[in-house]
Amino acid sequence: MALFLLLFGVCVALCDVETTAKNDDSKQNAYRHVEESLEDIEKEIGQLEGESEGDEEEIIDQEEEEEEEDEEEDATSENFEDNNEEEKGDLDEASTSEDVSSQSTSSSEKEGNDETTSTTSDTFRSESFQATASPATNVEKPQSESEVPAATSSSMPVEGDNNKEEGEEEDLVPRRHWTDEELEEGQKLCAEALELFDAKVQSRKTFDLFKRAAKLGNATARGKMAFAHLFGDHVKRNFTAALQIFEELAREGEPVGQMGLGFMHAAGIGVNSSQSKSLVYYTFSALGGDTFSQMIMGYRYWSGITLVQGCESSLLYFRKVAQSVAKKLKVHGGPVIRRHRLSDESDSPLAKLTEEKQFDEDLLQYHAFLAGKGDTQAALILGQLYYEGSHGVEQNFELSYHYFKLVAKEAQNALAYAFLGKLHSEGAPNVEQNDEKAFQYFRRAATEGNVVGLCGLGQMYLQGRGVQQDVRLAVEYLAKSAEQGWPEAQVQLGILFYSGQGVSKDYRRALKHFNLASQSGNLVAFYNLAQMHAEGAGTVRACSIAVELYKNVAERGPWSRMLMEAHDHYKMGNTDTALLMYLLLGELGYEVAQSNAAYILDKDGSEVVAKEEVYSRALLHWNRAASQGYSIARLKIGDYHYYGHGTKQDYEAAALHYRLASDQLHNAQAMFNLAYMHEHGLGLKQDFHLAKRYYDMAASSSWEAVTPTSLALAGLNVKYFFYHWTDYLQFAKTAGIDGFLGQDWDLYAMAILGTLLGLVLLIRQAQQQQQEERERQRRIQRAEEERRQREEERRQQEREEEEQQQDSLDAGGQGNDEVQ
Repeated sequence: MALFLLLFGVCVALCDVETTAKNDDSKQNAYRHVEESLEDIEKEIGQLEGESEGDEEEIIDQEEEEEEEDEEEDATSENFEDNNEEEKGDLDEASTSEDVSSQSTSSSEKEGNDETTSTTSDTFRSESFQATASPATNVEKPQSESEVPAATSSSMPVEGDNNKEEGEEEDLVPRRHWTDEELEEGQKLCAEALELFDAKVQSRKTFDLFKRAAKLGNATARGKMAFAHLFGDHVKRNFTAALQIFEELAREGEPVGQMGLGFMHAAGIGVNSSQSKSLVYYTFSALGGDTFSQMIMGYRYWSGITLVQGCESSLLYFRKVAQSVAKKLKVHGGPVIRRHRLSDESDSPLAKLTEEKQFDEDLLQYHAFLAGKGDTQAALILGQLYYEGSHGVEQNFELSYHYFKLVAKEAQNALAYAFLGKLHSEGAPNVEQNDEKAFQYFRRAATEGNVVGLCGLGQMYLQGRGVQQDVRLAVEYLAKSAEQGWPEAQVQLGILFYSGQGVSKDYRRALKHFNLASQSGNLVAFYNLAQMHAEGAGTVRACSIAVELYKNVAERGPWSRMLMEAHDHYKMGNTDTALLMYLLLGELGYEVAQSNAAYILDKDGSEVVAKEEVYSRALLHWNRAASQGYSIARLKIGDYHYYGHGTKQDYEAAALHYRLASDQLHNAQAMFNLAYMHEHGLGLKQDFHLAKRYYDMAASSSWEAVTPTSLALAGLNVKYFFYHWTDYLQFAKTAGIDGFLGQDWDLYAMAILGTLLGLVLLIRQAQQQQQEERERQRRIQRAEEERRQREEERRQQEREEEEQQQDSLDAGGQGNDEVQ
């Protein structure tokens, strides 16, 4: 009864949020009302649970024993088939709703979208009351075969269930109560492991620390171990263990446990797929402050996935995530994230990671060799690469400082001085934070007009670090740097104009500087632009633009490195691990992760997804990627409808998606497919003229389409002639030669014959000229050969005369010797 009251109160509060939150102030008040309602309900439940706490564990144990006996008796093949059908139904329902939501972006389909989303919302409300338990208080064990995790059935295999080591089961089942000393020790171990984890040292030692901390009851460590079991990261993949840990955490009200359960239900990993249950878990986890869940809810509201599409709701969630990311940002922006797209790599072998890494390694070795020989330009490039961590080079401030110091010493380079100032100003591992040194380096760089040095010097004067504070002089230096296009200076000036520090407050000028800095990809600029668009400061308030900017910032959080980790796993052959990581990132809203997950399912398949569900799940993720503007995903959806993969064969639906990819995204393959369908009358009216038009558009859109479209056009022309040659003959027979060719046909014939005669004469004249030219060349060649022959004979004669003279001289010398 208490659980029912809790769910009822939450749903009523959420309904109040959607109906009463018309602006930012009312939205915040509505969410405060939700939190207050939750607190009141939790107090009531706590009182009820306190009265029956002594008997609760015995009742649960008895129910579990009875359920196990019932499950053993009822575990028949019919139940497994029912489970599979239910799982497919949930998946098809989610795919259909997302397909509708992805197509609802056009204005002509708004009415259908409203009807679909309202139906989805009603479905969620009805199913949420049937959930087994509230994620914030208690998660009961499955009560029927339809709720048994799919990992125990044949449709969802799980690794590690059959070959458990001794003592492993004991390690996987967390205890429910820990002493204060154990919790304190677990906190220390977890902090040590997190320090290694944040330093990208994901070794066996790191996960051993997490495991020890988890045994001592640390919730963070238990969440890390649950995801480790889910991904198979340094431990054996075990969906049952992950599910068990997530359920224990959810019972304790931990947001990470609710988020994990939401993901497993959304992806259908280890349990039957249920979008409604996942939405309940995500909602509670987001209210509890989990960053992943907040990002997921923001994306779902933005895209209308199992929710009524709402920009304001999405804005609230994405703003919270973006704020947490922005707190850790510096003015120069965030880390460089490489978003590898698997479909592009398969089409372009030169873009494969192995070759790319080899190229980067060779480049580093080459520049290191030149730097060792005294090449300051190579040393400067290495310093920048290690400072920014770009082009596949891991960030290393120590090596960056070494190369900048080398260049500054040997070449007195202004850019090297500027970056040395940045390193001393910001402080880095193995680099001393020293404001006085930073100021001196910035000043030496600024005297030579270096933009980095001017910006750094302006920031030192602005903050009074290493020098007395002087806001006026700081603005002057920052303006000089910003005029030359340095994004950090543009961001800093934008902040000054926005806050009115040292200058008059001017939102329009702040917006201008933020826009300029955002063109260079500066993440701080994106965040401030989002703030201004969300508040309507200096511009018209635009919720959609603010959400996209906040989403961009949120996707650059520390969790974005999972994109590169998933890509590395895929290249190493760990397809299932890569797929699971891409699925999680896809839930967060990463378009490249959604397309990569769909690509893996489409091309490689996976052991964690039943074979008969591969195409339907791939279609779901292609839909999500297409709704974010990826043209290849839209093309793939058309292919799936054309061939009947994951859905029924529907030529008209395929043509619709091809047309979207062609008209909105200008995809050449989609144009070619539309031309083919028009040519053969598949899902579209047979029209040779439209077919030719689309073939021509495809050829003009991509050079790769020139050859196939040329062949297709040749075939189209032949087909067109054979389709209409009987019409030509019939017309010629009935109209006669004058009617068919016109009354002046004899003049046309004479003109054509005259033209042909002229062409023949021109061709013969050209041939004659060529013949004469060849004859002239032969005469010149013969004359040249005769000249060479005469020259050779003359030289031969001269050699013979010289030999005769030499012989006579030799004979005269011999006679003189005899006389003497």
